[in-house]
Amino acid sequence: AKVAPKTSQPVAKAANAPQHSLPAWLVADLRSDHAGEVGAVMIYRGILAVSRDAKVRAFAQHHLATEETHLQRITALLAKEQYTRLLPLWRFMGWLTGALPALLGANSVFATIDAVETFVDQHYQDQLNRIDPNGKFADIRLTLAQCQADEIAIVMKPEDGHAGTRAVAQFVGTRGEKRFGGGGLGPTPN
Repeated sequence: AKVAPKTSQPVAKAANAPQHSLPAWLVADLRSDHAGEVGAVMIYRGILAVSRDAKVRAFAQHHLATEETHLQRITALLAKEQYTRLLPLWRFMGWLTGALPALLGANSVFATIDAVETFVDQHYQDQLNRIDPNGKFADIRLTLAQCQADEIAIVMKPEDGHAGTRAVAQFVGTRGEKRFGGGGLGPTPN
């Protein structure tokens, strides 16, 4: 006998269990968000493990706290058995994504964070576009929108004593184009 594919997964032990039975597509999105937030926490831990630059360390400590809050919010939406089995890889790769640029200095750190957060902004936007703001999952949408707003703030605001990761990435990219006659770090969004 053929078994019908699952179209939704109960949230079991998750904080929102009484409120929702999540469709498979939303569980997949949240699983991706959870893995990404685990990676983000590890990026900042990697930076802190390597960097001795006071501004970079202050930046990383501040944003580590933000990413830990995001991780708590996303974790509350999933049951533990819904997490990806690849979390150890996300932890390791996240740490490397922070530590390696930190070895090269502040500009490398800020350019890396700009690239990561620009991707994350678009990733969250794609998810927000799929969720009706007035529908059954409006509370989850609000959580994702709050996380997205924090990610945008990391890229756009010079609150931590630097020019903002977007400005630094554009500067480094432009210098690379002039110095090496090529694409520098590649195109940076305006």
